[in-house]
Amino acid sequence: MTRLKDSRSPRTFDRAGSLFLGSQRITAELLAVIQTLAATPYAELAESRPVLADLTATVVAASSASTHLAIAVAADPLDGTGVPGPPSEAFADVQDALAEAVHCLDVASANCTHAAFAVTRGSRHLAAEPLASRGAAPASVPAAGEVSNRRGR
Repeated sequence: MTRLKDSRSPRTFDRAGSLFLGSQRITAELLAVIQTLAATPYAELAESRPVLADLTATVVAASSASTHLAIAVAADPLDGTGVPGPPSEAFADVQDALAEAVHCLDVASANCTHAAFAVTRGSRHLAAEPLASRGAAPASVPAAGEVSNRRGR
C-alpha cells in the first residue's frame, strides 16, 4: 500500500490522483471477482454466502477510498501544479481525507485476504467432493460428428 509521507508535498495532487485511479481499478476488479465467483459451483456452497457478502462490503470500502481520495484532490486542486501563490490552507482537509482513504484500503485489503482464504478452503472442498454428490450431472461431450450435424454441415 502506498502511504504519503507528507500531504503538503508538491506531488500530493499527483499521488492522490494516482491512488484515486488505483482504487477505482480495485473496485472494478472486485466487482468482476464477485460476478465470476457467483457463476461457479463455489456459489452453491453454504459457506460461500458470507464470503460473497464480505466481498460486496469490500467494494463499498474500495469505493469509499476513491471518494476520500477525490476529496483530497478537490481540497487542494492546485497543489503541485506550479501555480504561484501562498501555501494551501487545505492541509488539514487533505490530511484527513488521505487518512480515511488509507483506512478504507486497509479494510479492503483485510477483507480480500479473508475472502481468498475462504475461497481456497471452499475450492478444496469442491475438489474433494465427487460431482454426483453435489447434484450436478457430468457434462456430456458430443462426438465430433454430432457437433457438425447440429450446425447443419
